[in-house]
Amino acid sequence: MVFSKHLVARRAIELLLERGGAMKDRELYEHLRKSYDMSYKEFVSLLLYLEINGFVNVESIGEDTKAVNLNYKRVGTGLEK
Repeated sequence: MVFSKHLVARRAIELLLERGGAMKDRELYEHLRKSYDMSYKEFVSLLLYLEINGFVNVESIGEDTKAVNLNYKRVGTGLEK
């Protein structure tokens, strides 16, 4: 399935909201990969897009693991912290 970056970004934000605002990068990737034919390189590009636009913060929590945290203020859910 060919995908739109905006469509996948929206789904990533929805998944983060469903999971309490935080997920490990690999976990988020696996969820998105089930619905969209995307490579890990494309996923990293998506994370960069989301981070540059202020939707998420990404931080290293291990050698190969990153935490993806939703920026509630940017998403405007009414759940701002």
